[in-house]
Amino acid sequence: MIKKILLATALLLFLNGCGSGPTNDDETTINTPTINNIEKKDYNLWEYMVPTNDRVNSFSLYNNDETKPSETYTTSYKVYENLVEESSSYAPDEKTIYEKKDNEIVVSFQKDNSIMGFFTLELQANIDDMVTKKASDCKLEKHYPLYNDKFSDVIEIVCGNQHGFYQKNVGEISQIAQDETSKRVRILSN
Repeated sequence: MIKKILLATALLLFLNGCGSGPTNDDETTINTPTINNIEKKDYNLWEYMVPTNDRVNSFSLYNNDETKPSETYTTSYKVYENLVEESSSYAPDEKTIYEKKDNEIVVSFQKDNSIMGFFTLELQANIDDMVTKKASDCKLEKHYPLYNDKFSDVIEIVCGNQHGFYQKNVGEISQIAQDETSKRVRILSN
């Protein structure tokens, strides 16, 4: 139950969204690279948020600085061309659906095949960019060529005290939530 609340809290932090950036009121035009009239940025978030193939990942959950996990569970991914369905063993009646659109990623939550909510991410981002379409504190914090001596080509997205780590072509590999009294770490273990 705690895992379910932690995951829901992490995903709901993204619901705060992100607005558009500042505008340039003068008449000077800056030429930036585009793809189909969409500005090209350093990181395509779709490539980091979801795996490229169907897979089952095992995650371990650690509380505070425990050396042994308090819980383990699996998350399954079913990958289609522009859609990925995620479901976890601790909530078999729930799914998270990632859908790639022209310039955004729509993430929706289902329970018993009914949509319970959704949020929208930018498709592309640079370091320090907000990653949600509506205003929020969720931003692309950093890129790691090597993370935790185990994972390569990883981005870190921060929303408040929640840090999500995503490996290119794999998806989420770790999540850290920390406040004054506790620290919870979820990490890919397979």
